[in-house]
Amino acid sequence: MQGIEVGIDEILDCREKRVVIQNEMIKKYNKPVISFTMNIPGPIKTNNEIKAAFDIGKI
Repeated sequence: MQGIEVGIDEILDCREKRVVIQNEMIKKYNKPVISFTMNIPGPIKTNNEIKAAFDIGKI
């Protein structure tokens, strides 16, 4: 599979940033947040196939 490899530090940083954004949205709008993410095994977390699957999942 082709794509950019990411390490555990980058994965954890993105997770922390996502939590901060979600908490800000909850505080601002006083509503629950629905978060759609994908659990991709291995070091490559995005490529054209993964992006296409994500877009389908958002429908």
